[in-house]
Amino acid sequence: RLSNIKKRFDYREVGGAMLLGLSGCVIKAHGSSDATAYKNALEKAKTFTEHDTIGIMTRKMESIAEANADNN
Repeated sequence: RLSNIKKRFDYREVGGAMLLGLSGCVIKAHGSSDATAYKNALEKAKTFTEHDTIGIMTRKMESIAEANADNN
């Protein structure tokens, strides 16, 4: 449904985007974010932290780097 798609891309619902390439969890919120958007951004940061998203990504990238080094 169109309403579901709209909700999925609504910056207030999403809250923010994770910045990659950092050694911690950073969520960038939209410039015109309101309280709802900030709440959702904080929920996203909590989820990333609880699921060790940065650690998982770091280990995957290290694994890829090691595999590439072994192939060269």
